[in-house]
Order: sequence, then C-alpha cells, then structure tokens
Amino acid sequence: MQIVKTKEDCQNLINIVADTAQILLESGAETYRVEDTAFRMSASIQKVRKINVFVSYTCIIVCLTFDFGDLITLRRTMPKGTNLWKINEINNFSRNFVKDKYTLEEATQIINTINERQINKYLYIIGASAASGLFANLLVGGILEPILAFFISIVEILLCRFFQKKENPQFVITYITVAFMTLITMITVNLFGRLGIELKFDSIIIGCIMPFVPGVSITNSVRDILSGDLVSGISSMINAIITALSIALGVGSVLYLALLMEAI
Repeated sequence: MQIVKTKEDCQNLINIVADTAQILLESGAETYRVEDTAFRMSASIQKVRKINVFVSYTCIIVCLTFDFGDLITLRRTMPKGTNLWKINEINNFSRNFVKDKYTLEEATQIINTINERQINKYLYIIGASAASGLFANLLVGGILEPILAFFISIVEILLCRFFQKKENPQFVITYITVAFMTLITMITVNLFGRLGIELKFDSIIIGCIMPFVPGVSITNSVRDILSGDLVSGISSMINAIITALSIALGVGSVLYLALLMEAI
C-alpha cells in the first residue's frame, strides 16, 4: 500500500493516478479499463476513505477522500489514436504500483518516461503504407495495385502529419488527406491506362483509406455502451461516424467533380 505522510504526498499520488488514466485514455484504451485502473491504483493509497472516479471520452475526474478532506483533480483529454505500447506499459506500471513496488519519485519518473516516448515517424509511415498495400493485395491479389497503394499511402500519411502539426480539426484533416489521395490515384490510374495497363481503381482507394478507418473507435464505443458507459460510448461512436463521413466525403467529392468535368 502506498504510504502517505503529508497532504503533498496525497496530492502527488492523485496526480499520478490521473496521469495514468489520461495516458490510457489518449492511447485508445476503453473507458471501463481506464476507470478500473484508476480505481485500483487509488485503493492502494493509504488512508483513502472514499474513491470516486469518472471517465468520459474527453474528461477524467478523480476524487479521493482523506481524513483531512477531499482532493480532486481533473484532466481534459483528447484521444490521439491507438498506441498499444503505451497501454501495455501503463498496465504493467499500474499493477506494480498497486503492489507497492515503486516509491513516489520512481512512479512519477516512470509515468513521465512513458508519456514522453514518441512513435518513430518513419516506422509509422512505412507500417501504415504497408497495411494499405496489403489490403489492396487482399482485394485483387495483383502486383501493381498493392505497390501503387503503398507509395500513394506514403504521400497520404506525410500530408496527414503535416496538417496535424497545424492543429486543424481531425475531420478536416481526414477529408483533405483522403480527397488528395483520391486525386493522386485517379491521375495515376489514368496515366497507366494511357500506357495500356488497366488498374483496379477501387482496390487502390480502399487500400489507401484503411489507415483512417475508425475500427478501434467503433469497437470501443460498442464495448463502452454495453458496459453502461453511455456518455463515453456515444461520444466515441459519434467521433467514429464523423470520421467515416469525412472519408466518404473526401472520396466522393473528388469523384463527383471528375464526373462533372467529363460531362462538360
């Protein structure tokens, strides 16, 4: 059990609990997992009389009652995608924290180390592009379509990361990126067609949009709704629907403009 001596120790411990929950939530963990982790860590703190943990899609509130009164901390969060490495590391940390394997200073240092680790951008780009190529191969089983989907996805991911640095809304980033990818694909297929090489346009498009498909958000939202976390579940579902609409509009708007130009 985490031993506390002063009110400052209590405040530091509740901050560690809230930071742990924030990293989990922003890394794509389910709401019930975040709440359960925060509750178990709070229960391991000495002299805690009452525990209240509330987690929604964009907010974390932890309230612990001690003999001297209540301590409350709030975190405004914004999910940043799926990071299974951070989820795994935080799960291991929380279990060891409950078993009292860390001092207060060690726990703070470990949390900061996990939170500050960044994804290797080159590995991320290659991995997402390879996934696009494999999905294109799964649809047609050819050679050219997966290769083109791989290289087009590299450009697509680079463009997406560029707009993310500008801190634009995610649905706007998705729309612009997918629309640009559709335009590049149309030009590429047209050029190969003039050389007498027929390509399946739809397989390349489907492969390239796969890195943006909100599969994890949909799965987590259904899981949260079934477990009774309606606020988080509905919020996550709406976010997934908006992302799906952005993808559909990005592809559809370019195809519609292309049809209009052909009609003219």
